Amino acid sequence: MDQLSNQTVPSGGQLKVTCHVSGDPQPAARWYLEGTELLNNDKCRIMYDNSTGRCDLIMINIYKNNEGLISIEVENDFGKAHSTC
Repeated sequence: MDQLSNQTVPSGGQLKVTCHVSGDPQPAARWYLEGTELLNNDKCRIMYDNSTGRCDLIMINIYKNNEGLISIEVENDFGKAHSTC
């Protein structure tokens, strides 16, 4: 799994975080902001390509209330891994 890199986003801007994961079986991925799981909605888009292991998180209209630690957690039958930025 890739390690996430810290980012600074201007007010009203867009955040894009990408991580590549692998495992057999392919792990499930979940994104979090300050420990709260992020779900797809009008300001947050989560994409996961099982064939390549690419996980993308895109958040639009970022403001001060979106500030905090972003993390990804991946898990399969053999364990868990996580990374934070």
